[in-house]
Amino acid sequence: MSNSQLPTRDQVIAICEANGPKSNGVEFNSRVWIKYGIDVTEAEAIIQQHIHDHANHDILYTPKVYDCFTVEQPGMMRTTYIVQEMSTGVPFAEYKKQWPSAVEEMYIKIGDAVCHLWKIEPSYQNIGPPKGQIPHGRFFSDYGAGRTFQNVAELQVWINTILENAGRPERVNCSQQVPRLRHCDLTQFKFHAQPHTKRVILLDWGDSGSFPVALEEYALIHQINLPGGYFARKLHKELFGSELSVQMRPLCRYVHINAFGG
Repeated sequence: MSNSQLPTRDQVIAICEANGPKSNGVEFNSRVWIKYGIDVTEAEAIIQQHIHDHANHDILYTPKVYDCFTVEQPGMMRTTYIVQEMSTGVPFAEYKKQWPSAVEEMYIKIGDAVCHLWKIEPSYQNIGPPKGQIPHGRFFSDYGAGRTFQNVAELQVWINTILENAGRPERVNCSQQVPRLRHCDLTQFKFHAQPHTKRVILLDWGDSGSFPVALEEYALIHQINLPGGYFARKLHKELFGSELSVQMRPLCRYVHINAFGG
């Protein structure tokens, strides 16, 4: 797409201000979507574009990033804007209603797409998001970890110290899990599907980063009793089998302590 078809940064800011602060995205035209907000980050744009550049698009597609910038105005919270390609797919919930006979095949394709994602090496060395961003999301809470991690060993020690200080006997052992790019928010609301090509489109990389695979599994089981829980159970079975891994008990205990204090 040529630059003449893209909004200027001034246009982006004006459109988003008119749309209001409670929305995390707005359509610029039929080909361009703008994601924005105080919880949107440049780090997620970096990962999104990295996936776009390195994934096999027949297996997994994520929209191209055209621009990303952050604005901090006096007296206002900083806002990040991601100007990106509009998804050409149908939301998975709608896809299920319109093409019910193809849903089981799509579950398999979504599982294949996630496995393909896990094979893509990150473009940076540390654990978590790039650019020194503090990890946040379903595992670390919306407030974040409060720190960054250089490797899996640091992350593991941090989790186990929290468990030990709370008097819990459980311990995490992710030392054999190679960190790879994980989405960490694989809800049915983040997947689109193209009806004719069956292409899987994965959106919204705000919780993503380089992590051991146990954190991806936790993010799935966290959803089981939430809206879209059936999708989470199905996808968990596609990716991990019928049983929870041994790391889920200590990880769930850690999250409970982190969220509620014990």
